[in-house]
Amino acid sequence: MSQNTEFCELDADKLKTLQKILLAALLELDRVCRENDIKYFLGGGTLLGAIRHHGFIPWDDDADVMMLREDYEKFLRVADDALSEKLFLQRPNYNPYTRVRVNGTVFASEFMARFPDIHSGIFLDIFAHDRTAAHPWSQKLHRMVTKVTRSVVFNKWGNTDVKGDGSHPVIRWLVSRIKNVIPMKTAVRMRDRTLVLFQNRNTGYLYDGMGQNMARGAFPESWLDEAVYVEFEGYPLPVPKEYDAYLTWLYGDYMQLPPENQRHPSHDSVKLDFGEYGNIAAGDIKADRVFAPDR
Repeated sequence: MSQNTEFCELDADKLKTLQKILLAALLELDRVCRENDIKYFLGGGTLLGAIRHHGFIPWDDDADVMMLREDYEKFLRVADDALSEKLFLQRPNYNPYTRVRVNGTVFASEFMARFPDIHSGIFLDIFAHDRTAAHPWSQKLHRMVTKVTRSVVFNKWGNTDVKGDGSHPVIRWLVSRIKNVIPMKTAVRMRDRTLVLFQNRNTGYLYDGMGQNMARGAFPESWLDEAVYVEFEGYPLPVPKEYDAYLTWLYGDYMQLPPENQRHPSHDSVKLDFGEYGNIAAGDIKADRVFAPDR
């Protein structure tokens, strides 16, 4: 890693470069999914950007995609061999989701910089949307157990105290006691089994068990039945055909821009190193050629 790796704010030029690298990684993931018949969709703020801005939200500093469980598992089976060797598949660990990271780069928060042995390259997140229960009270219970098991793994791994970040006091109490008495392997198994608890039941509902939107509740599985293609930074990429219903569930009036004081990257201070990709934003490198194999 270069000697220029340091904590910094993401100014406009750095953000442009970061988004170009993220686009290149996203296009490589798209290639792998197309060649292996894996259905995926742009997700979260990346989906919002595709619909509202036809590309990245101008101040966004990450990229998200989502899959149904069967496609997610298929991707994990093929990705190690199919992805460019310039990318690294970071399988679920302290987080329940998968990340594709760019080798030779650094993009780490102050918290993650405490763990130098973990690959901290520029990344895009891959989430599976899993089935949840059919009835509201069962859905609520499923979300609560998911939050508990996720929190146990994360706080046990980081050796951190359970914070009062809006979690229910009962959840904080449970996590505080469980995380110190069960082995990490058991904690991870509990978390992962909770995510797929309803996988073999045709409940008709999904939830964002891996992501940050569990509080939104469940949504109809039919919303992710079919993909359509929209322009994203000049490339056709897949979004749910029912993107309006999904984005309304996620954000409300999603076409309304947030106040100006909220238009900033989600990572205020990061340890950043673009490695060999520092000039990618200059426009002389096609994003779909950066990580793809020679054609």
